Formats: sequence, structure tokens, C-alpha cells
Amino acid sequence: MKVSIVIPVYNTEKYLKQCIDSVKNQTYEDLEILLVDDGASDASPKICDDYAKQDVRIQVIHKQNGGLSDARNTGIKFSKGEYVLFLDSDDYWDSKLLETMYKYILCYQSDLIIFRYNIVNENGNFKEINPCAHSILYHYGSNKEFIEEIIKGFSGVIFCKCMKRVIAEAVDVKKIKDIKYGEDFLHSLYVAKKCNKIISVPEALYYNRLNTFSVCQTPTLKQIYDSTSASDAICEFLKKENFDAFIEKVKKLQLSQDEIDKLKEKREREIDASLVRLNNDIYQNEKGLGENDRVYLVAASIIATIGVPGKVAPLEKSDLKSSVEEGNTDGDIIVRKIKAFLNEKKLPREKKELIIRTLQNTLTTENINKVENGESQLKRVFTKIVDDLGIYYKIGLSTDFTGKLFNEMYSWLGFTQDKLNDVVLTPSYVANLLVKLARVNKDSYVWDFATGSAGLLVAAMNEMLIDAKNKINSPEQLAIKSAEIKANQLLGLEILPSVYMLAILNMILMGDGSSNILNKDSLKDFKGNYGFGNTNKKFPADAFILNPPYSAPGNGMIFVEKALSMMEKGYAAIIIQNSAGSGKAITYNKNILKHSTLLASIKMPLDLFVGKSSVQTNIYVFRIGEAHQNDDIVKFIDFSNDGYTRSDRKKSSCNLRDTDRAKERYKELVDLVRFGKSKLKIFTEKEYYEGTIDIENGSDWNQTAPIDTIPTLDDFKKTVNDYLAWEVSNLLKCQGNEDERLGK
Repeated sequence: MKVSIVIPVYNTEKYLKQCIDSVKNQTYEDLEILLVDDGASDASPKICDDYAKQDVRIQVIHKQNGGLSDARNTGIKFSKGEYVLFLDSDDYWDSKLLETMYKYILCYQSDLIIFRYNIVNENGNFKEINPCAHSILYHYGSNKEFIEEIIKGFSGVIFCKCMKRVIAEAVDVKKIKDIKYGEDFLHSLYVAKKCNKIISVPEALYYNRLNTFSVCQTPTLKQIYDSTSASDAICEFLKKENFDAFIEKVKKLQLSQDEIDKLKEKREREIDASLVRLNNDIYQNEKGLGENDRVYLVAASIIATIGVPGKVAPLEKSDLKSSVEEGNTDGDIIVRKIKAFLNEKKLPREKKELIIRTLQNTLTTENINKVENGESQLKRVFTKIVDDLGIYYKIGLSTDFTGKLFNEMYSWLGFTQDKLNDVVLTPSYVANLLVKLARVNKDSYVWDFATGSAGLLVAAMNEMLIDAKNKINSPEQLAIKSAEIKANQLLGLEILPSVYMLAILNMILMGDGSSNILNKDSLKDFKGNYGFGNTNKKFPADAFILNPPYSAPGNGMIFVEKALSMMEKGYAAIIIQNSAGSGKAITYNKNILKHSTLLASIKMPLDLFVGKSSVQTNIYVFRIGEAHQNDDIVKFIDFSNDGYTRSDRKKSSCNLRDTDRAKERYKELVDLVRFGKSKLKIFTEKEYYEGTIDIENGSDWNQTAPIDTIPTLDDFKKTVNDYLAWEVSNLLKCQGNEDERLGK
């Protein structure tokens, strides 16, 4: 799919090369670049001509000065791409802008895609701007909704939009061409009028340079006239007789937080339904496929259909021919596509071979490729996966999707009850909490010794990338640091092969395939080295996060003991069955305290884990590299009330509702652990207690605030009332049992 980039050029010689280079260096390569010289008087025309000699994709159009809109319209006339984007000649793009747009186009087939952009000042610092009122992926039900957005003051710039060329061509430019101040606003209205399907997306890959001497910074009398003209055109566009009523409606148009939450819950329910439907369909209608087979087929299908823009085309359903020809079966075709995808991702050879070998064992079996009624079972299953799930993963919106995906696929794996109790997904908001408690930042080296689906590592990676973005001003340096984080600063270990594949898929969906995720026993086979690349080099871990299998020795504290003993410094945050701190892991706990300090013990809600009836957990936070002393203060925090209400644990987190300042509570919890009692605001003194532990005890890690030993009269009355209520309840139960025995 060819994309046309129209760049109006007028006296921007200082920035023009950076602008053009940012388009030439796009990871998506099926494009044409239209440089429209709008009568520039500096060196810009020569720069354009020089670039055209170097790259056949570049075409230069020289014209008399006619203003920005006229230059854009000229570019549209010469364009041949299916979609068009505009780039101002003093601005520039991230190298993945077109690749990202391609994913959204592939998934949604939208007429118009709006994306966020960054404002860049003269020092090279930038700030992200959201041109839409909605911070989540939002589907506009009609162009009227989008027009309302524009009138409200959002989405009024044209450079942050990717539109179908036929839309751009259909815009009536007669009323815009003579307006040089406020033309973007008016142009956006006319574009919106022609669109049927519009989406806004969260990526910010455009860099808009603030120019002190820009025409927009110093309005002239002519520009004021243009603004008036634009306003008149807007009034005409909206039909004057409906203008007042329309504006009144616009004033009232604002999504509340409740409405945003409802939209999110709706999307989550859709994902739930799709995953359950898919599993039931495969289980009931596709015989001969075991639990692992189903997981591997989903993983293989998703990897094969992601694609790499300009390099590896996504596998389409029509590409599977259900042939019995050797080397050309549906399984062979999918394997080749997976190989091509992984090659472009530059994965380490050993890791790539492991993934391919694991998936190939399922994809190339004879039965699944056998053709019946002109179609193989593999093509049939592949079609179901793409049809049911494609809309969620093709655009890379994987945060909600992957959590749901792994919840569902864990249930496919058919673990025994004991093993199922071990395989428990950490809710995303708890994963984020662990990451913050471990003080993860852009320079951290994070590892997880029982990584599961890699949810904790994904949370760590996101926190590291956010921190990098906040602290690194240069886009080039930020890109280098982001690649370093993904390739060298994350390490996870998972022993179960099927779960390991889920971890690999999770990282790929989150935009990374290079992390050191190892299919190893962390207790027996791991010596602390990188698994891929620098295999002779120790991983310099300084942050440890963990949700271990609770059936392991010491309820899983054996993992903590080993990991912390291999670290010289840093912090650790683990969530574990709280009996580990009250007697089930005494030996491990005492050993841990010889080289690490227990900073905090946090009692978590009883119903924290989806699908678990009563798993009482605690989070333990450690500072590594310094032995615990008996006088060291430990912060004991009762977080049973985390602010969330879980109405039905067996369903999913869509029933998670913030009913008591949950986000504020989680933030305060992090501050309390780090800074102490001075941060106490929401929590009561009954919920926060500072005390000490005995390093020779190992079973006193779950303390609570001491109770005042002098009861009040109210305390006595409450105790009596509670006792009487209990007695009455027992009597009623006995009566009920008696009635049942009597057949009443």
C-alpha cells in the first residue's frame, strides 16, 4: 500500500534536511515524497532538487507562492498513494510513524486517523500534545462527533492526520486557498465532512517545531482578516440556522470519567467474549488439538499476521491454499512467515530457533494439515483466530488485550489443581505497583525468576520507557536508550514451555522480541548470565520483581533467596502467600536477612487474584546488599482496602471498580514505603505501623498495629452486639438444618 507524503516548502533551509531525512528513514518504505516548493527564496529549492537526485521516491514541484493550503493541494494533485499525510518542512517524524499508521489502517480501514504529536522548542525539548479530547483509542460514530471535537478546540491541525487520498481530493479548497491564517482549522472541518470512519490513536510520533519567527507567532492585519474569513466560512459550513443550537450541544459534550470507564469495560467485555468464543469453538469443533496445541496455534497465528511494514507482509487468510504439496502445506507457509518476521526483529539466533522449533512441532503435523472438503484444519483454525482476535492485536493495542489473552489461554492449558494454583496472573495494576516499589527507572536492570506470561517484565519495561521519555530530550538518544532497555535490561525465566511461549508472544505484542526471556529452571539451571547475546556476561540485576509459584519450598521464598543472593545492590518487591512470612519460610527468610533489609510488609486484599477464592497475599519490599539489623524499622501496612471493589472475581477485571480513591491509595502506598509516616494522608494509623522484626525469628513479618489495651464502653457494647448476632445466626442455621432434615 503506497502512502503519499506532501511537504510544502517555504524558506526552511535550516530544518529542511532533517525533515526530509525523517521521511526517507521510515521503517515503512512503500511511499512517495512530494516536495512542493512554494516559491521559496532561500536555499530550500536546491536542497529539494538535490534530494530528488538521490532518491527515486522523491518528486519536486516548483510553483509560485500561494500559501500553505495551496501548496498542500498541489501536492495532493500529484499524489498517487492510497493514503496521504502532510508534513511541515520545519517539522520531522519518528522513524516508525508510517509503520504505526499502516497497522491501524490494516486493522480499521478508517478514512481518517488522528495521532498525537510533540511540540519541540528551540532547545530540542518536547512536550506531547493530544489533538483529541479522548485519551483512549476512540471510534467516532459519525463525522458530526468529530466536527464537534474540532469546534471544541481539538483536532484543528492538519499535520497530525493520515487520510485517504480520495478524501483529500474531495475537499472543496476554493474557500480555503486564499486563507493563510486559520486554514488548518477550516480544512479539518471539510475533511471531517467527507469521512465515514474516524479514529484517534495514542501514539505521538510527529515533532512540531515552535518557531519564534513563525507566521503563527506574529499575527498581521492580513492574518486577522484571514481569521475572520475562516470564521465566516465555518459559520457557513455549519449552516447558520443551526449554529447556536450546535454550539450549545458542543459545550455540553464531554466524556466523564465514568463514561470513559464504561467504554473501556465495553471493550474488555468484547475481548472476553471473543476469547471465550474462540476457545469453545476450537475445543468443541476441532478434534485432536491438545491444550498446548491451541496455545501454540494462537501464538503462531498472531506472529504470522503482525507483519513488518515494507518488509514482511502480514499473512492473509487467502495465502493459505490447503495444499498437500511437500513444503507448501498451510503449516509450511505459516512457519516461513514466522521465520521472516523473526528475522526482521533481529532476534538472537538461539532464541529464534527455539521459538520456531516449538511452534513448528504443532504447525507441521500431518493431521492438522490434512485436507478435507478443500480445507485443512489449520487454515480453519487460523481463520477463526484472525477473525475473532485480529481487530485487537494488529494495531498493537496490547495492554488490555494481552492480559485477557493470557488469562484465557492459561485456562486452556489444563493444569492440575495444584499447578493451576501456581499459575496465577498478577493483575496489571499490582504489577505496576511492584515495579514502583522496586524503584525501577530507565537505568534499572530488572529480572523475574518465575516470569509466567512476562506481565511483570512488561510493566517494568513500560515504566523504564516512560522514565526515559521524561528524562531524555533528544529523540535520537531516546531511541537508542529504548532499544538498550529492551535488549539488555530485562531478564525473565519460565520453566513451563507453553507458558514460556505466552511470555515470548506477550513481549512481541508489546513491541519487543529482544528481551532475555529464558526457558529455564531458575533454581537449577540459571547461573546469572545473559541468555542470549552476551552469554558469558553476568546480568547486572539491581531490581527484582516476583509472583512465585506458591507450592515451591517456603511458599516460593526459595526463589527470593536465590535471586537476592546473586545481587549486589538494588531493591526487590515480591507478592507471595502471606504464610511465607509467618512460619512457612523461616529458614529462607533468615538467610535473606543476612544480605538484605526488609523495608515493608504490605497486606493485600483477600480477593486480589481473579478466579481465586481466598489467597491471602503480602508484598515484601527489600533493600539489597545490606544485612537487616534488629533495630531496623519495618513499615507494616494493611492494604486490605485498596480502593477497588471486585464484584465477581470469576469473570475478569472488567468488574474492577474504583470505589474509594484507588489510584490515590496506590500512589500513597508507594510513598509510604519510600518516605515513611510523613506521607500518611488517606491511610489511618491503624493501617500503617512502624515496628521491628527479630532476624533470628523469620516468622514475624506480618505484624499489625497494636490494639489499645484499654477498651471503651463503646468497644464493650460492640463486642456484646457482635456476640449476640453470632449466637442468633447459629441458632437460625441450626433451625434451617433441622427444617431440611424434616423435609420442610
